[in-house]
Amino acid sequence: MNSQQDSTRSTWGRARIGGARVPALAIAVPVGLVLAIGIAFGVHYGGGTGEDPVLTIAIIALAVALPAIALIYAIVVDRETIKGAVARPEDSVEARWYEQAAFGAFTDLLLLSGIGAVVASFLRWEAEVNLVLGGLLLVAFVSFGIRYLVIRGR
Repeated sequence: MNSQQDSTRSTWGRARIGGARVPALAIAVPVGLVLAIGIAFGVHYGGGTGEDPVLTIAIIALAVALPAIALIYAIVVDRETIKGAVARPEDSVEARWYEQAAFGAFTDLLLLSGIGAVVASFLRWEAEVNLVLGGLLLVAFVSFGIRYLVIRGR
């Protein structure tokens, strides 16, 4: 049974459209390119950037094309058709490490925010909101990264 299942799997996977299975990239590439061009038109005409509309739209479309294709691919691909894909990734050891690190980082963020709010209110300290939020985001990233590496090392 497993060899039959492996023979129907491909490197890039397939999408289920109706009852047929189509290569996922055959859908993701054209739809992603259309999405990228649509985003480029929206950015250009919504924001009024650049003087040459063709050049502006082309540059924005090129910048957005790969992420748009990746997004569409992630939406349409059937995981069961990808060669080597884990059946239930949410039950993996790495998923547990991620959950533990995220929980710890969130706890750090709550603790730091609470202490910072108390100190700022007593000292009547005022700061730019964007700097404070950026600092909290940086603390969350660093806390998560350190926690993940420590948990992985155990």
